[in-house]
Amino acid sequence: MNFPDWSVVLKSDTSLSVQDRDSFKITIRWFLGFCKRRGVAADFEQACAFIDWAQREKGASEYVVERWREPIRWFFRAARKRERAGVSVNRLQPEVSIEASRAISEEPRTRGPEA
Repeated sequence: MNFPDWSVVLKSDTSLSVQDRDSFKITIRWFLGFCKRRGVAADFEQACAFIDWAQREKGASEYVVERWREPIRWFFRAARKRERAGVSVNRLQPEVSIEASRAISEEPRTRGPEA
């Protein structure tokens, strides 16, 4: 999934609180980094693998895991919505998506959320 302007779209999503947008941004970056390290495209299968890995790695409760799922769901829904609206969202290697999204974002990168 190539969604280079996801952080701009997220920042402008007024259906989410500022706190949720900030939290979503951290989790989405964490997920995209996971995909990049594995050299795979950001897709549903990798989203499931990421959640499984993060839950094991952090020993997280189901509540925390659900808080990680929400931003990933937002990411895929927003990408689909943009695709339906005619904005190009191509399925490419994640390196393209991650690098483009980092260039758009002006905020410093952070590591994944703590459990």
